Amino acid sequence: MTPLPETPSFRLDGMRALVTGASSGIGLGAAAALAGAGAEVWLVARREGELLAVRDAIRAAGGQAKARVADITDLGSVAGLMQDGPFDVLVNAAGLARHSPALDTDPADYDAAMALNLRAAPDHGGQARQPDQHLLADGACRGTRPRGLRRDQTRA
Repeated sequence: MTPLPETPSFRLDGMRALVTGASSGIGLGAAAALAGAGAEVWLVARREGELLAVRDAIRAAGGQAKARVADITDLGSVAGLMQDGPFDVLVNAAGLARHSPALDTDPADYDAAMALNLRAAPDHGGQARQPDQHLLADGACRGTRPRGLRRDQTRA
């Protein structure tokens, strides 16, 4: 059996984290880990039912979580999220994949994936940047970092 790594021994008490794509996958895992480390976690996703279930599960485990239904491809929604800041940690985990052979890809599916995977995450990060903020990103925005952070501060 393969041993699983243990969560690093760090505490985030008193810190606030914003996690996009928090209703499933990497976002859910990141939100649970951040809450387990003591952060107040702001959960963001489009699917309300799943998002509220994650919020309730984090609270039941003793964590602090708030849920906000939003589509981060809508820059107005992103600006509204930033009204809840500032945030110390930002995890851009929202993503979209619609699988089909390249020649059969519907242009609307392609546009939706590009809007979320390439445009929304960097725009979202730009809205939330603070001088001492930590950014964890998956996908296209990996490698970007807020001004003022050293490269080693942006790695998970």
